[in-house]
Amino acid sequence: MDNDKLQQLRLENLLLRVKTTWDFVNTTPNIDWNNGAFQYLEINSDSDITFSNGKQGHKYVLKILIHNGYKISSWDSSIRWPSGSVPLSSPVSEDTISYYGFLYLDNGTTQIYDNIAQAEQLK
Repeated sequence: MDNDKLQQLRLENLLLRVKTTWDFVNTTPNIDWNNGAFQYLEINSDSDITFSNGKQGHKYVLKILIHNGYKISSWDSSIRWPSGSVPLSSPVSEDTISYYGFLYLDNGTTQIYDNIAQAEQLK
C-alpha cells in the first residue's frame, strides 16, 4: 500500500472517531465483521482477539475498552503490524479506550492495521 492511500485511510479513520453509534457491541473477543464495520469490545479479562468475515477492500473500525489490569494476549494472526509493534500486549494500569482501523487485502486474508487514536486512559 502506498503512503497516499495509507494517509487517506488515517484521515478517514480520524473522522470516524467521533462516531457515537456502533453497529455491534461484542461480548466476546471474536469479532465477526458481518455484524458491521464499526464494532465495540469491552475487555474484562486477558483476551485473544480474532476476526472473521472481512471482505477484500473493506475498512473496519474496532473500539476497545480494556479494564485495569487486563491485556490483549494475542491478536488475529492475519494482521500485519507496522514495525512489528503489537498494541496492548501488557496489562493496562487504568481503564483505557483505544480505536483501531483495519483494511482487508487479498480476499480478506491479510489485514493492514492503522492506528486511529492512541490509547486514552479513563479517570
